[in-house]
This record gives sequence, structure tokens and C-alpha cells, in this order.
Amino acid sequence: EVPVPAWVLADLDPGAILAAKAPHVQRPPASVLKTLTTLALAQRMDPDAIYTTTYDDVAVEGSRVGLVEDATYSVRELFLCLMMQSGNDCASALAHANGGMELTVAQLAEEAPRRQDYDTVARNASGLPAEGQVSSAYDLALIAREGLARPDFFEYVNTRVSEDFPGYMPEQPGDPRS
Repeated sequence: EVPVPAWVLADLDPGAILAAKAPHVQRPPASVLKTLTTLALAQRMDPDAIYTTTYDDVAVEGSRVGLVEDATYSVRELFLCLMMQSGNDCASALAHANGGMELTVAQLAEEAPRRQDYDTVARNASGLPAEGQVSSAYDLALIAREGLARPDFFEYVNTRVSEDFPGYMPEQPGDPRS
């Protein structure tokens, strides 16, 4: 007996569902939506690209890693902290670095037919509550399975410590990180 309303236990390699409870019930995804953001954007973004944060990135609600406005971060650093700390500031920064939230949300849905995660509707990159934003335990298992097959995704979700993130922070907004 698992004391949650919905869950899926799947074999990673073949993807076979071993056990489940309410696998297709749509529920607000919260921060687990960040797995979809990581999967969708890691395929599209250069991990070595540098992004300069904006006020909108650092002023998001919810969990944050502490990005500093007008500071530079690599896309790889943003992915790491998106997964390690569930940073909504990192989700915002990645979406903006990718071309904006609207484009990013469209890309989150783009591959659903191939993956068959039909229960998921994303409205933002972080999983913060939004009207109509839902996912299911089944879809999250599909997303995780595809992601864990990618070396970059596997690194992002399995890194436990990042020695220099957020790194040596600038003393003034706009100054480079050293």
C-alpha cells in the first residue's frame, strides 16, 4: 500500500509498467514538471552557452537557487540547479535563454505524440500552479525513462553537489562572475 493518490512503478529499460495506481489521473504537476523542461530544452540548448539573467528570472515565486540579476551563468549550470534545487529562477532563465516562455511551453508539448504522454499539459517551465497545467504518473514515468537514456539529463538529475554554483557572485549587478 502506497499512501499517495497516484503512482507508477516501471522497469526502466523496456518501460514495462510493473504496478500502478491511478496512472492516468491528471493532477497539478508542481516541480516534477521540471523534468519535462530539462528533457525538452537539453536537446535544444548548448550547455556551454552563457545567459545573462534578468529581473524577471530572479523575481519568480517559489523555490530559487539565488540567481543574481545581470549575472552570467552557463546553460549547464542552470540545468544542474534546476534539478538539484528545483530552482524556479533557473526554469525562468532557461526558458528566456531558449527564446521565451511561450516558445518553451510549445516545445514542451511538441514531442508528446512521439512519447505518448497525452495526459500532460504544460503552461510554464517550472510547474508553478497555472490554470489547466496537469500531468499524470504515467506521463512522468515516460518522461523520466526518455530523460534517463540521455547522458546530459542523467548528469543533471544525478549531480548532488556543485562546488561553484552559484559560484563566485559578482559584487554589483552586471559584474561578471569570477
